[in-house]
Amino acid sequence: MDLNIKVAALAGEGAFSIGNLLAKLFAKLGYNVVAYPEYPSLIKGGLNVIHVRISDREIHSPVHRTDILLSIGKDGYKFLKNSSHEDSIVIGDESIDDGIKVPINSLIQQHNLNPKVKNILITSVLLGILNYPKDYVDRAIVNMFGNKSKEILESNLKAVQIGYDLSKDHRTDLSVKRIDMEKVVVSGNEAFGLGAIAGGMKIASFYPMTPASSLFHFLINVKDLAKIYVIQAEDEIAAANIAIGANYAGVRALTGTSGGGFALMTETVSMAGIAETPIVFFISQRVGPSTGMPTWTEQADLFQIWGAGQGDFPKIILAPGNVEQAYRYMGNAFNLAQKYQLPVFVLSDKFLSESYFSISQLPSIPVETGKIIYEDIPEVLSVGQRFLRYKLEDDGISSMPVPGVKNGMHIASSYEHMQDSFTTENFSERKRQVEKRARKIETIIENENPKPDVYTKKADKAIVCWGSQLLPMLEVFREIDFDLIHFSWLYPINIQYTEQILKRYRTIGFIENNSNMAFYRFLRMFVDVKADFNIIKYTGRQFFPHQILDALDRLQEKDYKGIEVIEEDFDTYELYTPWRY
Repeated sequence: MDLNIKVAALAGEGAFSIGNLLAKLFAKLGYNVVAYPEYPSLIKGGLNVIHVRISDREIHSPVHRTDILLSIGKDGYKFLKNSSHEDSIVIGDESIDDGIKVPINSLIQQHNLNPKVKNILITSVLLGILNYPKDYVDRAIVNMFGNKSKEILESNLKAVQIGYDLSKDHRTDLSVKRIDMEKVVVSGNEAFGLGAIAGGMKIASFYPMTPASSLFHFLINVKDLAKIYVIQAEDEIAAANIAIGANYAGVRALTGTSGGGFALMTETVSMAGIAETPIVFFISQRVGPSTGMPTWTEQADLFQIWGAGQGDFPKIILAPGNVEQAYRYMGNAFNLAQKYQLPVFVLSDKFLSESYFSISQLPSIPVETGKIIYEDIPEVLSVGQRFLRYKLEDDGISSMPVPGVKNGMHIASSYEHMQDSFTTENFSERKRQVEKRARKIETIIENENPKPDVYTKKADKAIVCWGSQLLPMLEVFREIDFDLIHFSWLYPINIQYTEQILKRYRTIGFIENNSNMAFYRFLRMFVDVKADFNIIKYTGRQFFPHQILDALDRLQEKDYKGIEVIEEDFDTYELYTPWRY
């Protein structure tokens, strides 16, 4: 079984609540689930759509087709019917032209129900058609509405029963059953949050910006259980400076935003660079430049992150490709920041951040603090002497006592400094400190051995992707005679190893969710590689598997040479303004 369900409703009418409910219900039976939301940048009005894909095999990405449509109102039916097929099941209210019409308004009046239960009622018709165990649905409703009034809870439970009764007239051959152990459903941002907590984060400071905001909403919801502090600052500048201050004090802290907000944080990046203060930045990319299309996705901020902050200093850039990597890389980011005393950037995008995925379990993350000193230092400093905070070590990493450590007194400022941390404008000392910081790059590569992930069929052709586009590419990988190379560790690059990998292939292509082939250009700054073909997309959506396969078919006719630009080919109505149609 591999079903793609689309739930559509005007903003504020519960499409995402229903989508999340369906995802959790099917994961409870052991199905693999991917749920992907699309919505305009409106709080009320506009059309919200969530794709909920369920399968008894491993899946990674949403797909374009509509196997089942739940349309709460007429707009979803009109907007999404062109991606349906002859076997699609359409369920809606009286406003749809064909399909299973549920007489919502008359049922609400007849049974004296709260009008807000219409989405639960329509959803229950679908669950009944699929023969989903009703007792599981009832328990889920109690969990959803148990803290509401008795009237609201009973109205929703009654709606479930009515929906199941109506479904008896529309049964099909489709039927779900328990196929495996129960799975948990988490969003990308929830996985990032869980990773941060597992990695020892104690403070998160932020200023809201889609699509990063839901990470901090999650952290707020679990702050008491996780024993962490979450601070909404007055702006992005303050959020970044709260995080660097906490890290200077030896407390693991996270700040985060999207590209526009990160533009305000770059002065703090430079401060972390010269003061060699650990800090972790979370950046979830969206469509730019400027405000762009705030609720849609893109991979266009790589050079912004790599070039953030003036001057030369080392940094680490990570771009996880799925929720398991999101959890693991975010947790390890705090280790990397403290071990190498530098800024670490964890890149996501709207696609990964706000999509939901079923998982079985997540591993623990060991905490490594490197040369951060928390205990008093026995060597007594003489009068006027300061600790050699920026000692010229061979690995580029000097010891960092946190404030309050006896005999660890030093200064951390935005000025160039001598080994004892005092300001200097001595040319030779400046040169030595630049070279000291630069030595961290070699140390990182030697210690961490960063490598791309290679999914191999022993082919002589390969496709390179980075970040979240791993998800559709894993679907495509099943059907093509290519190896797949995925970069989740973007910088620093293990140049020698990367060149060895890429030189294996007769044909190499890059796939990116941007217009300027950013990662390909970035990689060429360090590695001797030339793409035979590039597949790019910059509409505001991520790639869907069929789009990549179609592009590869077209490229095959050209001996895999050239650039393919993807256009949207389904569900192309503008969700922002349904009234135009």
